Amino acid sequence: MFTVPWTLYQSYGDKRALAENYPAMQRYAAFLRTIEDRNGIVGGGLGDWMSTAGTMPRNTETAFYAHDLKLMAEIAEILGKAGDARRYAAGAVRVAAAYDRAFYDRAAGRYRPASQGAQALPLALGLVAPADETAVRQALIDTIRHPTLKPDRDGLFGPILPDHIAAGDVATTYVWRSLGDMRRSDLVDRMILQPTMPSYWNMVANGLTAIPEAWNYPISRSWNHDMYAGIVEWFYRSVGGLAPAAPGYARITVAPVPPPGMAQAETRYDSVRGPIVSNWRREGERFTLDVEVPPNSRAEVLLPVPAAARITESGRPLVGAHVVAGGTMIEIGSGRYSFVAVDDRRTR
Repeated sequence: MFTVPWTLYQSYGDKRALAENYPAMQRYAAFLRTIEDRNGIVGGGLGDWMSTAGTMPRNTETAFYAHDLKLMAEIAEILGKAGDARRYAAGAVRVAAAYDRAFYDRAAGRYRPASQGAQALPLALGLVAPADETAVRQALIDTIRHPTLKPDRDGLFGPILPDHIAAGDVATTYVWRSLGDMRRSDLVDRMILQPTMPSYWNMVANGLTAIPEAWNYPISRSWNHDMYAGIVEWFYRSVGGLAPAAPGYARITVAPVPPPGMAQAETRYDSVRGPIVSNWRREGERFTLDVEVPPNSRAEVLLPVPAAARITESGRPLVGAHVVAGGTMIEIGSGRYSFVAVDDRRTR
């Protein structure tokens, strides 16, 4: 109801998807207000269905309720509805505060329950207070590396194991997104390649050619289910590093995070403005990133290399770059670029 029009706008820069769906979004936002409990929490649906760690419907649905109101505020502002924007922004703040009171354990520095989904959803949806972000990010890592919960429904949906995914239809995408935002491609790489259930590689190794409904796939009713396909986003946003920084890809982020052991990756997205390319390869201490930016777009490129690396672009010393957390950043315009970084300290 909210996410699809917003994603279409972000992808194509066309406000019509927002304007045409705005009345329906208004009606649904009003409906959600009518089913709040006295604490401002909603629930009663499937929640994070098929999660091995529990479906947590109140947590899942209230997180999205707060996020939906936040999107409504932004959409109203874009459509020139200032009064609506103020009202929805206030509602988003109110529901986010209710969510925080209900589920955040400040002493423990994590959300309840101690599951991957309970940490990833507020991180990815922007519900975590800035002062708490470091703690919640660590809590997400801890729930992956050292899980403490027992499998839900006596393990019907699958086991909970260290370094394995333990989220369901809804939260799995946000686990990958949160880890990508944290630049922890190493953890995602480890989780998706586990030979044991639950993992994508376990499905492939057992002959599956499409994604089923459940990580414990023998119980699946659907054998071509798109709910766990959010891993594709991780390949584009993290391995390739491509993401829109403005609607319609007027501005682009190119910030690849190469997983350990991966020697190269080629990523292309055919945007409304033309192809966007991020191709990288590692050869010893040499890192090469080839980028293509379409006409009428600009890009911020983050090279994941040490500050001491010697960097060239198309054979010339790189100028205009600056060191930031995670590497070296430079802004570029339309065209094709070839960045090469060599860490001289490790080649001497």
